[in-house]
Amino acid sequence: MLAYWVAEDKDVPARVVLLEIPSRKEIRANNLFNVADCKIHWQKAGDYLCVKVDRYAKIKREKGDVKYSGMYYNFEIFHMREKNIPVDSVEIKEPIHAFAWEPIGSKFAIIHGEPSNNSVSFYNVKSGQAPILLKKLDKHFCSHLFWSPAGQYISLLKSVILELWNLWIQQTLLPCVLQNIIKRLTLNGIPLEDLLLLV
Repeated sequence: MLAYWVAEDKDVPARVVLLEIPSRKEIRANNLFNVADCKIHWQKAGDYLCVKVDRYAKIKREKGDVKYSGMYYNFEIFHMREKNIPVDSVEIKEPIHAFAWEPIGSKFAIIHGEPSNNSVSFYNVKSGQAPILLKKLDKHFCSHLFWSPAGQYISLLKSVILELWNLWIQQTLLPCVLQNIIKRLTLNGIPLEDLLLLV
């Protein structure tokens, strides 16, 4: 399966297309309006596809330059294993700085907000439902998200501090349990790659 997007052209909307390979058969397409940019994020297991859509309220063209205002953001979540590949959408009004799928599982995390006042939000994707907000860490500045290869654990990189979190969801759909910070590690002189092996 191949996923790609095509930019808007005057009155023709932007399109996100899923293409079967090698037959080149179009499996699914979504039309999108007021699109400045798209980023495509596959979940490692291939169960989900997220298209982060940067949208605008107004566009201004000056001497070949394009300026957007009133920016907002959508996450278009494609359920790849379900019949007809349904799509759910999550809208965020704040700038998005990072997105990361849980490699095995159905959760994703985003860093959003103004650069000096970031928040981290965790969502869960369920069959037949819009993504559910599990937990929001307000005013929790960090710059990168790293899931452990098996899921459940996520590390939030804050400049020179690496926080390790356990994001475990009860099967009874109770609110998620975020354990206290397991450890804070200062990255003084230690290669980041070595620390990420601990996750």
